[in-house]
Amino acid sequence: MSHFKKHIVFHDEGPVLVLFKRDGDKNSSKVEERLKRALIKTKGQFKLVLIDADSIDKQLETDFKIGFTPSVFLFYKSNIAQEYRGIPSKDQLKDFVRAAQFFYQMTNEEKLLTQILDEA
Repeated sequence: MSHFKKHIVFHDEGPVLVLFKRDGDKNSSKVEERLKRALIKTKGQFKLVLIDADSIDKQLETDFKIGFTPSVFLFYKSNIAQEYRGIPSKDQLKDFVRAAQFFYQMTNEEKLLTQILDEA
């Protein structure tokens, strides 16, 4: 899990949506397509990471309780803010995207505040 934390999600300041998916799985493909459309609509306000659940190590699979259905996690500042297993409904997906947009705005406001304080 340390490689996952260090290199994929936890170095990023903004929101990161992570999809654990299985190649050839129709449900995984459907969730991936919905998330990609949301990323485009929000003009990149969050990062999308796609992970092949068939190729992860057992510890990571256990830590995140990855099963045979797609699993979506919203990370912000090293923490899981939201998670969903299966195919999210349109409302659930909207909630994920709204939360990611909120964290994106928080990140920008924190950067602005830091910049103002540094210049003072």
